[in-house]
Amino acid sequence: MRQTLEKLRARPLPPELAVPTPRPDVWGEKGYLSQPRYQALYKPLLLEGYATWGLVYQYESIHDGEGPDTVASYAWLDDRGELQTRPLKESYDGMHAALSQGLGDIILDMDARLEADKVILILHDLTSGEHILYEALHAAPVSGGTKDT
Repeated sequence: MRQTLEKLRARPLPPELAVPTPRPDVWGEKGYLSQPRYQALYKPLLLEGYATWGLVYQYESIHDGEGPDTVASYAWLDDRGELQTRPLKESYDGMHAALSQGLGDIILDMDARLEADKVILILHDLTSGEHILYEALHAAPVSGGTKDT
């Protein structure tokens, strides 16, 4: 897995994340960033977090009568080149989660559309231990590359 992650590190990052930190705030209040709780938690990662590619290396979703139960694991190489892995276990009502993407609570599986062997973009901070899958935020930069004022 380390070799795969090292190869992924060579991929170019999206333009909004490829600039040196602190990055310009080009995200505005789209997706989950429209909620103060997520803005406070994840905006610092967007502006100053280490951005790198990661990989979902294990994924299983079982659908019961109430919705999917997902168990997954993903990994990335941090800014020191050390392997970071995280397990994920989520249960949710798929219909309500699909209707609330970018609103309500982040559901990593649904919001980042996880699947086995999916390449994902991770923002993390070693000091705080916080991380987020960029795709899950639904925080695409505003057009023109500057935040709405």
